[in-house]
Amino acid sequence: MTLDPGSYELHRLDIDLSPASIATAHELLSAAERARMASYRLAAQGHRFAVVRAWVRRMLAEHLAASPAELPIWSPRHEKPRLEEGMPDLRFSVSHSGDLAMCCIAAGLEVGIDIEVDRTPAATAALATTVLDEKERAAIDLLRPEERHEAILREWTRKEAMLKALGTGLRLPPAHLRLGMGPEPCPAPVEVVVASRTWTVRDLAPRRNAIGALVVEA
Repeated sequence: MTLDPGSYELHRLDIDLSPASIATAHELLSAAERARMASYRLAAQGHRFAVVRAWVRRMLAEHLAASPAELPIWSPRHEKPRLEEGMPDLRFSVSHSGDLAMCCIAAGLEVGIDIEVDRTPAATAALATTVLDEKERAAIDLLRPEERHEAILREWTRKEAMLKALGTGLRLPPAHLRLGMGPEPCPAPVEVVVASRTWTVRDLAPRRNAIGALVVEA
């Protein structure tokens, strides 16, 4: 394994949904992943899943000197994907939105990542009512109207990244998770304690009209 214990790396992908890219990705997927690809209501969603999962497989395989297609990845729907028991302790989290994907790979650390690309202000406002608690919404209401859209997405991606790191997904309602960081951007990583564990939360700005967050076990 090429990563030192306790270290991590961050990767970005501009998703290519060309026929050649989709065909190449399909060859690297497991039978379960191919079934999941076919289960999406929209073909483009399935193709996006396939291309991103194949990308993740190639990166993990490079670290493990293994074949991407043969990596045993345990990945039930709505659960955090991980390498199966008996493999080196390499953990990862991936998020994709629109045509952008990001992945964090870590050695012996739990990680979570989330990104949002080109979400409309109307959709963002609706999101706030379900993922933020009363105090968080009040803090955002104090901002100038033009700042609220990004502030809501900032709070949401932090929470989603934390839920991924914890491995709970949305079984823990986001409105019940408080990080206490405030709605403003944080120029440096911030340490928070959640579920009796210390985590480092880092805001991400991968490109224009994209907001994200990375959570790493401290």
